Amino acid sequence: MVATSTPDAGALLPVLYEHDSSGVIASGWGAIPLLILSSACGLALVTLADAMSRSGRTEGQALLWIGIALIVAPTAWRVTTSSATRGERILLVVLVGLALYAIKVVHDPFAFTFADEFVHQHNANEILRTGSLFNGNSILPITPLYPGLEALTAGVASTTGMTTFGAGLIVIAASRVIMMLAIYFLIESLSSSTRAGAIGALFYAAGPNFLFFSAQFSYESLALPLSASVLFMLVAMRSSEDARTSFGWGALALLTVPAVVVTHHVSAYILTLALVGTSGVSVFLSSYRTRHPLQSEKPLPPDAEVVPPPVTAPQSQLVGDRTFGDGLGGTDRTALIAAWRGATGTRSREDAFAYLSWLDRPTRFADEIIDTTLVRTSWRKAVSLRGRSPLPLATYTTTCVALWLVVVANTTTGYLSPVLSNAVDLTLKAATRDAPTRALFTSDAGAVSPRWERAVVIVSVLVLVMWLLLGLRALWKRLFRDAMLVVLTASALLYLATLPLRVVPAAWESAIRASSFLFVGVALLAAQARPRARPRRFAWVRLALVGFSATIMISGGVIAGWPTNLRLASPYRVKAEGTAIDPPGAAAARWSTQAIGTFNRIGAEQSDARLLMVYGPQEAIAGVFPAIDEVLHTPTIESWQPDLLRQLRLRYLMVDNRTNSSDVLAGYFFAPVGSRGAAERPPEVRDKFEHVSWADRVFDSGTIVLYDIHRLGNEQPPP
Repeated sequence: MVATSTPDAGALLPVLYEHDSSGVIASGWGAIPLLILSSACGLALVTLADAMSRSGRTEGQALLWIGIALIVAPTAWRVTTSSATRGERILLVVLVGLALYAIKVVHDPFAFTFADEFVHQHNANEILRTGSLFNGNSILPITPLYPGLEALTAGVASTTGMTTFGAGLIVIAASRVIMMLAIYFLIESLSSSTRAGAIGALFYAAGPNFLFFSAQFSYESLALPLSASVLFMLVAMRSSEDARTSFGWGALALLTVPAVVVTHHVSAYILTLALVGTSGVSVFLSSYRTRHPLQSEKPLPPDAEVVPPPVTAPQSQLVGDRTFGDGLGGTDRTALIAAWRGATGTRSREDAFAYLSWLDRPTRFADEIIDTTLVRTSWRKAVSLRGRSPLPLATYTTTCVALWLVVVANTTTGYLSPVLSNAVDLTLKAATRDAPTRALFTSDAGAVSPRWERAVVIVSVLVLVMWLLLGLRALWKRLFRDAMLVVLTASALLYLATLPLRVVPAAWESAIRASSFLFVGVALLAAQARPRARPRRFAWVRLALVGFSATIMISGGVIAGWPTNLRLASPYRVKAEGTAIDPPGAAAARWSTQAIGTFNRIGAEQSDARLLMVYGPQEAIAGVFPAIDEVLHTPTIESWQPDLLRQLRLRYLMVDNRTNSSDVLAGYFFAPVGSRGAAERPPEVRDKFEHVSWADRVFDSGTIVLYDIHRLGNEQPPP
């Protein structure tokens, strides 16, 4: 029975619904001010750690982990509590996303320093310079064909007068907010739980790419949030009871899909696969349910038919900050069922759950109901959902992708095919031990992670597997009632299958990049596992488990996804006698603008080429295709090398004496004295162009030498 102080049962449910849906406005700020302070303290510690690292001190690593823990753990604790409102959870999810993004910003506050960032900054600069799209890019020619990120950045820069660096930071910050909100709303809608939405968003932030890779100025960093938004829009379109609302979500999805298509090729392809897969599973489930209808989908007898929701009470009837438990007293679940019975006159508990699902937002009354019961979909809503198939959106997306591929980006297949085929080929050879494997916990530069870091990564993987198994167990009974649940659960399991690929040299990068997409399913599945402490006085154990899991997973993700020597800032500028000095590659790139002009074709090391392209701007050529790396690194000039330089029509060749100039991650900074990156190349490699008639030295900084090789084009190749 409901206590005598309970409001009229017929108006109780909608009153509480209206009250709780107002979120933080109606319920105050909760713990948000304290968690903002905690996140600010964590960010301050990380900033201090970066400053120490730039000065050559190594003690900052501990401050980095403490700072991350101050950002993640308190928020994970708070969003798991039953007293947190929906609005508070939304704000906290956004807070964590922006605070973790700020870690990347303070890592490199002066300029973009990630390899892909130089490529896209060049594209944005070219859009500003020419006023047109689809300009050239000598390092990654495919990127100008997907100009969504750069066009938006150029628009912000031209409107505000900012540089493309400042505008890019704003665009990626907005993308981070979109991503956190999209993950939250997607999981909340599929789970019917605000708590699950918040926990899922935090689990997604614990992915190996979230802290650095997904925060860089790159086209995936914008396209992935837009793709996640499309998935949520599809769910919202199918679950909306009102036809106009459903149409609005569908129209918004139709507008967002082209934005994904013109921004990033892989994101567009994976979104297409997700939508096509959802459509296929939806058709299968509909066919299966026609032959084997669920009990909740069968028409109910007249005396138990689901009735329309009672008329919502006027806003003036809301009582201050009364929450669900305060208004009802006693056990929330029992009181809510009793209130529903009073409103409808039925005595079926299962019909009460169907009624809550029909209202669409059951856990905005109380998350405890979802924690202890299985929400069933009413037969009316099931029929409504079947009328909103994902197939039209999947067809539309496939058409957009195909048109862009054929009309604009027809070289994309040639760009992606060798990467994928090589990864598959070497994976099969590694499985049969016909190809070498990649050493775990060892960077490309040879740096080995300490034992405690390896232990953290292993524990984080075990914790993740535990949450996925618990989530799969909790979700299993209702997994096949929604096609999107099936697809995202499959992506979570596929993520586990990609973990062994990290030992394959040609496949590890693809596996890491794929984790950004697959981790959406991981977040959904892990959010379903909400362990409950019994008796209730031990509820803090559950909260501590969530906080610990989120912290250990994000720490393991950072360790697995980023080399030890690059997690903290490296010295980008140094000061001598009051003058700021740029690193050698950046100084040579800026010199080239004044001395030799712009848009010269220059062969260079990987890091130098990116600096030349942005700060020259020059048309820099680097890498193994074509084999510029081999030309620069062999001790003698081989017979085929002059022919290659002629074919590439190079005017200049830049020789860098630093070994770390070949490193696309660390080559932009000053290397600490005595470090592996500070080593120099052998004299025969460094000086070999001094002994040929077709190379004239025009610049020599002691570290970098620039040769004019235009006479090579006039010389006849040797017989």
